[in-house]
Amino acid sequence: MKRPVWKGVFLLSIAFALAPAATAQVMGSCHATEVPGPIVLPDNTVEESGRLEICLSRMYSPVAGFHRTAINGQVSGLYVSRKQVAPLSSDDERPSFTFARMADGTYALESYSLTDGDRTVTFQMRPGTVRSRWQLRAGLEETRVTIPAATSVGF
Repeated sequence: MKRPVWKGVFLLSIAFALAPAATAQVMGSCHATEVPGPIVLPDNTVEESGRLEICLSRMYSPVAGFHRTAINGQVSGLYVSRKQVAPLSSDDERPSFTFARMADGTYALESYSLTDGDRTVTFQMRPGTVRSRWQLRAGLEETRVTIPAATSVGF
């Protein structure tokens, strides 16, 4: 009766031992892209358009990480994300950023994705698109836009 329990504990300990190795490529990675309009960051601050740089500073838990963010070379904050992993779904292995392009021309950062071996790792920077009350009342819609990362960078 105890063997199945020990077998489960053994397999679980192996899974935890391998988890940091799978994240090692992603950890410390920095990516940048050019955003054509004003950028809405996860804390709802609006920054000027330009070069957005994001680095995964460290993992807070297996599903959450801290990201250092800079706009045009100026550090703008440290934000928490939710990590999601899925099998690699396309041949394009370049990192990419996903924004909600709002009716007022701003780009709200939603997530960024990169490949880690044979899987895609997505860091969700906000639970969903944040819209102001006037946009909700006016019925203004947003469009999802994906921009490939221009380069891998270091802070």
